[in-house]
Amino acid sequence: MALIKVTDLAYGRLRAPDLDAMEEFLTEFGMLRAERTKTALYMRGTDSAHHIHVTEKGEPGFVGLAYEAASADDLRRVAKAPGASAVETALVASGLVAEQYRFLGFLPRGEPRLAALWDELRGWPWPAVAFESPQRLPATLRSLAAADRPLGRPRHYLR
Repeated sequence: MALIKVTDLAYGRLRAPDLDAMEEFLTEFGMLRAERTKTALYMRGTDSAHHIHVTEKGEPGFVGLAYEAASADDLRRVAKAPGASAVETALVASGLVAEQYRFLGFLPRGEPRLAALWDELRGWPWPAVAFESPQRLPATLRSLAAADRPLGRPRHYLR
């Protein structure tokens, strides 16, 4: 098992059948709603973190804990652990929780092809994960911003 240095607990994840009841309970506990989808509730505290608690809709249970890795090297190390995936590591590191995701691989070159991809993804309700080269990343982010597509960014990028 890959051991890493953890700097903080990022958020906890639970499952509950009734997101309304969970939101009421967590609000009474002092948390504030950060975001809510049909399948997940994201609650925050008073600090700047987007969320510190995630409830996924489903059978009641504990899903897991998310931690902040001390460095990109630590994140790379844990991504190599048995059962780990760089794609799933990036998705978890982004803070997004979903029942499914779409892996795009490396993005197409050129603004017209990127714009077509963003249009195709507009109706996709789940996160999409992609790889991009460092040289093309600024142009890709500008294209994504122009398409008005929400972006989750891991605290540390995998290389």
